[in-house]
Amino acid sequence: MKYYIGIDIGGTAIKSGIVSEVGKILLTEITEAYFDNYKTPLWETTLKATKNIFEKSKELDLKIEGIGFSVTGDVDTNENVIVGGCGSIPKWENINIQKDLDAYLGVALKISTVNDANSAAIAERWQGSAKGFDDVIVYTIGTGIGGGIFVNGKILNGSRGFAGNIGHMVIADGKDKCPCGNTGCFEKMASTRNIVKHCVEKGLDINGKELFDVSNDNIIAKAIVEEFFNYHGIAIGNLIHIFNPKAIVIGGGISNQGQWFIDRIKESAKLHTLPHFFDGVEFKQAKLTNDAGLVGAVKYYIDKMEK
Repeated sequence: MKYYIGIDIGGTAIKSGIVSEVGKILLTEITEAYFDNYKTPLWETTLKATKNIFEKSKELDLKIEGIGFSVTGDVDTNENVIVGGCGSIPKWENINIQKDLDAYLGVALKISTVNDANSAAIAERWQGSAKGFDDVIVYTIGTGIGGGIFVNGKILNGSRGFAGNIGHMVIADGKDKCPCGNTGCFEKMASTRNIVKHCVEKGLDINGKELFDVSNDNIIAKAIVEEFFNYHGIAIGNLIHIFNPKAIVIGGGISNQGQWFIDRIKESAKLHTLPHFFDGVEFKQAKLTNDAGLVGAVKYYIDKMEK
C-alpha cells in the first residue's frame, strides 16, 4: 500500500492528513489559519502544519510517496506557484510551494498542486456523487462558490490551473464589489455569506439554514430565497450551455437542506436552459464533506505524478 500526505489550505483552517492510495484516511489534523488575523501569514502556518503531519508519518514508520496540495485561490499547477487569492488573503501571491517546502522540511518530496474547489470535485468524482460521470460539474455553496468541471473524465485545469472558477462568473449587474474587484460575480450574488448579508440588511437576524426554514411564512425571507434560486439557475444554465454535462453535483453545508433544495435549483436551472441541453442532466447532492479537499489533493497527485 502506498501512502501520501494531503494538505487542504483554506482561509480559516488547514486540514492535513495521511491518505492511502485507495483514499482511506489514516490520520487527520486541523490547524487554525485565521487565529491572529493573518498577522502570521497563511503560508507560514501551512508550512508548519505540513511539517507536523510529515513528522507524524515518520513516527508511524510510513513511507510518503509525495504531497498533494489543495490550495485556496489561484495556483499555477504547472509551476506549483500560488499566484493570488482574489484579494481575500494578504501575502497570498508569488509563493513557490516546492522551493519553500524543500527548504523548510530539509528534504525534497514530490508535490502536486490544485485549486481547492477542483480538489473537492476530484474527491467527489472518486468517491462521491459524481462517481461514474465523465462530464460533470461539481460546485460548493459556502462563504464563496467554488467549482470543478470534468470533461471527458478529466478535471478541466486550463492553461495554468485556473479553470473552473465559476464563483467569479458574472451573472448580474451587481452593485457591491466582490473581493476580486469585479461586480455581479456569482459568489457575490448567491453564496451563503451573501444571502445572510441580505438578511441582515433587511432586518432578519437569522442564519442560512433558518432563512430557508422561515421562507414560506416570511415575505422578506421568501424574496431572498427566490432571488438565491434564480441566480443559481442563471449560473447553471450558462454552465450547461457551455460544457454540456451529464450531471450537476451541489455541495456545501447549505445543500444539506434535503432533496427539495436540489430540486428547486434544478427547476430554476430549467428556466434558463434550452430544453435539449437540459434534458437528461442529473442533479445530485454531494456526498463528501470536510475531508474532500485533502482526499482530492491526493487523488490529483496520483493521477498526475504516477500515471
